Amino acid sequence: MKSGWLFALIGLTTGALAGCGGSLKGTSVPVSDTQTRLYIANYGDNTVARETLFGVQDKLASGLSGPVALAFDSAGVLYVANKTAATIQKIDSTGTVTSFATKVNNPSAEVFDSTGTLYVTSAADGTILKIASDGTSTVFVSGLSLPTGLAFDKNGVLYVAENGLSQILKVGADGTLTRFVSGISDPNGLVFDAAGILYVSSGSGNSVYKVSSAGAVSFFVGKLNLPASMVFDSTGNLYIANIGNNTISKVAPDGTSTVFVSGLATPTGLALR
Repeated sequence: MKSGWLFALIGLTTGALAGCGGSLKGTSVPVSDTQTRLYIANYGDNTVARETLFGVQDKLASGLSGPVALAFDSAGVLYVANKTAATIQKIDSTGTVTSFATKVNNPSAEVFDSTGTLYVTSAADGTILKIASDGTSTVFVSGLSLPTGLAFDKNGVLYVAENGLSQILKVGADGTLTRFVSGISDPNGLVFDAAGILYVSSGSGNSVYKVSSAGAVSFFVGKLNLPASMVFDSTGNLYIANIGNNTISKVAPDGTSTVFVSGLATPTGLALR
């Protein structure tokens, strides 16, 4: 069974998302530029919110078009993938939004490599796109079955979650695909910790699993609610976007989970800076 989030990404149940979000807690509260912040793409109200790790939140940008994924470049510019408009936009630190790339059909995840090239999955087209710094896009990988999460390991190897076949693939520099692990139901988000362990969110399983470099899978945390995007902070805490109940979970390295933010509006993408 696939998550409602993924079906929304490929346009099958978009209407089910309407009105399911809440208001942003603490909107318009000033945030110091010296503080590390969690950035949240709210699909339900077309905003990007940012929250300090001490719980102070404000709204960075509004008026987006179905934001589903976030990624920072090396200069600190935030890139947001918009499902509804099929675009990638840039957002600077003041909240100014500019166009970057168009005709990106149903984007579901995005990540930068070390050279500044942006990689984006298209769940509907079954592709991974490479987008150069000038916004020019090319198809890097095709023929995937509902690709969702993307992540680079510490050696610069790209991994993609192939949701339709419940597997995680390694992607070679030439686009060659190798199966890394299979059997994780409804894989959505991918993220590596500092030790090089891969974490995979299972939407329909409401859980997150760990995968060792050898491909061994172990349970990490459960009782989530349609978990999607994930990100680690510098102390090893994992933040997970729960689309099903409009919250962000904060999970300590020992697997202890608490609600970090609530009252969001279909949070899909996360980034930390």
